[in-house]
Amino acid sequence: MKTRIRYDATGGNAVPDGKAEQYVLDHLGQEVSVSNEIVIGMARALVHEGTISCDEIEFLFNDCVLKCDKDGMLEKWPSGFCEFFDGYLHRIIKW
Repeated sequence: MKTRIRYDATGGNAVPDGKAEQYVLDHLGQEVSVSNEIVIGMARALVHEGTISCDEIEFLFNDCVLKCDKDGMLEKWPSGFCEFFDGYLHRIIKW
């Protein structure tokens, strides 16, 4: 079974930043829902490093299934997906 990580900013599990990598590794082959972007980023990094195959993982957001390539790059980035960090930065730099 593929690892499926659903991004749900308001209803997913909150995973501490320092435990994101272990969380991903502990849930290989499962479907999980997370509320923070760090888990998505860590999973993509693990694909890039070769720890996880890009064929074995997908990300879910609303009605979208997002796949990544061997470098961890997503094929598309729907509006609202993992945008909180950028939103904070824009507010700080008043962009």
